[in-house]
Amino acid sequence: RVGECLVASITCPSPSTRTPRVRLLKTDNTYDDIDYSATLGGLKCTGHGWEFTSPTGQVIKYIKQVICFGNADGFQESPIDLDTKSAVYSHLYNSSQFKLNYGPGIIQSISMERTYSGFHVNIRQDADAYFSASHLDSRYRLVQYHGHWNIDDTMKGSEHEIDGKFYPAEFHFVHIREDFATLQEAIGQNGVAVIAVLAEISPNDNPDLQPMIDSINKFNLEDPTGTEGSVEENEEWFTQDPARLFPLDHNYLAYTGSLTTGLYQKCVAWSVLLKRIPISQNQLNVLGTLIAKNARDVIAIDMKTVVYTSERPNSRREKVEEKEEKNKEKETNEKEGERESSTEEPTQGTPSFVQNEKEEEDDVVDEIELNQEELAFLHNLRQKYKRRKSELRS
Repeated sequence: RVGECLVASITCPSPSTRTPRVRLLKTDNTYDDIDYSATLGGLKCTGHGWEFTSPTGQVIKYIKQVICFGNADGFQESPIDLDTKSAVYSHLYNSSQFKLNYGPGIIQSISMERTYSGFHVNIRQDADAYFSASHLDSRYRLVQYHGHWNIDDTMKGSEHEIDGKFYPAEFHFVHIREDFATLQEAIGQNGVAVIAVLAEISPNDNPDLQPMIDSINKFNLEDPTGTEGSVEENEEWFTQDPARLFPLDHNYLAYTGSLTTGLYQKCVAWSVLLKRIPISQNQLNVLGTLIAKNARDVIAIDMKTVVYTSERPNSRREKVEEKEEKNKEKETNEKEGERESSTEEPTQGTPSFVQNEKEEEDDVVDEIELNQEELAFLHNLRQKYKRRKSELRS
């Protein structure tokens, strides 16, 4: 202690390939990055807090926090709008090699706050909970997960966008390379891997999200004015396998970026799943009782940033082209059938414009990625068609 100030010592881990740097976070939440060597003797305490004077004479005042991290030149700040059409496909990004090994009983604690944090689920350090993928250099250990959402009219709750579209919620599963002991150490060495799972509104509750919702409701009921709370070990959320919050389809978009909270350190290997999980409006509203919005807006993409995809770029196009080809073939057959029927005498029975019901059902099967509402609509339409056909016959 010197006067009214504490004397701080900054120690950076020795990186193998990257030059360590120091980030100076100021009271207005802006920051400056400086070389580690320049900090020696450069930080001092003044009447208005910590201040730094660079070798060139530049003075940075009102410093509230200092952190060392590995230099990540070329990393993109996150979140971003991910364009699937320009994403680069490579065999190194393979959804079949996207492996989650979590399991129940791995949670250390769950905290809830009526602040930007919302909730945090912390994983036991000794838990055998790992994530591996073909594009990563090692296994990564799950250390925590949390969520971002928005309940206002914009519903812009996801941090990442896909093809310019945002979603009401996004869940982040934070991992560190297995040779690191702590998240802070991994941040300093660019050893963080985050999986983003986006959620879209569904007419029905998601049963896998319900344990989370039940615990938040319990917190609201027991302490409606409290600012923070925790989940007890006997609650279902505490014992749940976090993998239940993932979609079955693990195709993803990947890029190197930053954390989206705190100091936004550029140290993250991002994997953003293309398939969304459902969340009902009621479940989203319960999340909103902790905080209405806690999502960061997208950041402009650096020209050097490359987004990779595990999905073959032509796979969706091939489905569309195949469907179009079937439609063309069907139209051709219908025209030929009309020409043949025009040369024949009309017969009693079903009018020529009534198509075979099996054909109509096959058309429905050809549709891809229909949600429950669309399937219900098609079912009702088919029932109306049957009734109309029966009327025509009678």
